[in-house]
Amino acid sequence: TALDGHVDDNSLDSWLPIMALRHAAARMRPSVAFARAARQLHPSAARYEAEAEEGEQGSAAPESAEPTAAALPGIASSDASLHKTSDASSIYCMTEKHRKLIGGKVFRRHRHEEFDDLGYAHMVIRRASLQAIEHLTASLEAKKANRVMFYGPDTLGKTHCLAHVTHHFYCKGFIIVPSFRTAEWFYEPMHIQISKANQLEIEQSMDAQLWFHSFMQLNGRFVDDLVLPTDIELRDSFVATAGTKLSELLPLIEADVRRACPLAMAALKVAWDMPERPPVLVAIDEANVLFEELTPQEDPYFQPIFLEHNILLRTFRNLLQIDSQDEFSKDNVIVAAATSTCNDRMLNPSQACRTALRTGQRLDKGTASVDEFNSTIRMFNMTLDEAHSLLAFSNAVGWSKVPSMMEDPVFAAELRMLTDLNPAKLNAYLKLR
Repeated sequence: TALDGHVDDNSLDSWLPIMALRHAAARMRPSVAFARAARQLHPSAARYEAEAEEGEQGSAAPESAEPTAAALPGIASSDASLHKTSDASSIYCMTEKHRKLIGGKVFRRHRHEEFDDLGYAHMVIRRASLQAIEHLTASLEAKKANRVMFYGPDTLGKTHCLAHVTHHFYCKGFIIVPSFRTAEWFYEPMHIQISKANQLEIEQSMDAQLWFHSFMQLNGRFVDDLVLPTDIELRDSFVATAGTKLSELLPLIEADVRRACPLAMAALKVAWDMPERPPVLVAIDEANVLFEELTPQEDPYFQPIFLEHNILLRTFRNLLQIDSQDEFSKDNVIVAAATSTCNDRMLNPSQACRTALRTGQRLDKGTASVDEFNSTIRMFNMTLDEAHSLLAFSNAVGWSKVPSMMEDPVFAAELRMLTDLNPAKLNAYLKLR
């Protein structure tokens, strides 16, 4: 029943541990027979056989009643492209491959540490992300470019929803154009320099190098064999010649990081203009900084930097506002973004950002016309069902031991009072349990 018919080679890494750990949720050790069967299906389950044998040789597990269905979390497929409205509030786990490919680029360091501790890249399927997926899919079917922005203060799960949307469309075979370090580009660029091609423009070479590496990892299946259409003159009289494959550009950048920005932007343009290009998802975190006019950093001459003169930030500003841009084709393009309205670095978003949020149609209020380019979803704390799934999964994998919110209304009321069902506060609470 838990598998729900969605088992393939990519999902076994997630499903077998979940199946075994449901025994732990019932305070029972997995049987040796079950563990051996799991190991035959996939090597990653081998550790459960050893645990089961140790359990049978040692003292018997304490007897207790098997938990009711209400005490266990709903489990959705690890293939995010299969998620639909009925999966709301369920838990799903990324495969190890996708955890490194998608999660490694989206989530903050503390989330990776949490995944390492548990051994699972688990996510609650928030209703907000399903609303965005449904609307963006409808937009593509109607051949309309569309943008959905998750917005709200920090800690409500905007990046979490953006990761789920990204994973969904990645599994559907989309080209992913990522910008998950937008705030770092804006506030803390690694290195800046004057562009060789235009003395009024600024390049962020090391940031562009990291971006290009991520872009190629996410889209290598589509773009590795694409080639530069024209020569590109770089620093030190070096020329990247026409016909050079995009997969061959990274060694050129590693040889001299100052080449990164023009080559990365050229690669993006080549991928965008490729014949019979797959649909594109532009995924932007901390998009609020792209509405600013000036960056807080200074150029090599100690002058403020207009965002329009910063090649990397300007490119993603254009992609965020793709409906009004001529530089990039709008065909088969959708945009998902997370926009903070209040955080420790930006207490007051720009007027342009406020206008975009105020004028967007609210998908969370039921307004969903594909003819409107700008759509928004205001983020709130978790619902009771979402919080229950998070706690139930945490109990199931042995990370915590707390009562079921569905079976203990007193505990549910206390938890709501302590955390207001805020995702960050819930995770902090579970770490103490």
